[in-house]
Amino acid sequence: MKIELSLLLFISIVLLGCSDENNSLKTIPSGTITGDVFSANGERAIGGATVFILGQEDVYHTFTDSQGKFELQAPLGDHQLHIQTGDGSNFRTMLDITIDSEEVITIAPEETRLQQEA
Repeated sequence: MKIELSLLLFISIVLLGCSDENNSLKTIPSGTITGDVFSANGERAIGGATVFILGQEDVYHTFTDSQGKFELQAPLGDHQLHIQTGDGSNFRTMLDITIDSEEVITIAPEETRLQQEA
């Protein structure tokens, strides 16, 4: 009986210590970037490509779907958008973007074509 009471008391303390005030997520103003990734000649959609931005503290990333479409949420400011397959040693594209409002930015397909690096 003492063990059960001790366990109940411990669980109560843990649950009370986990209030929303202590565990609230910090909201960062952000925008959404969308686009379509194609091969260098623009003829083939690239599924499974990694699309990311290196933030000061975090990496914001997503993957293209089977039609090459992506949607990425990232904080406001000037960034370099990276698009690559695999580790990026063969095919990658980088472009400078500015997210200046909490809106959707659509990048033109000719800017998101994967360039061959190797």
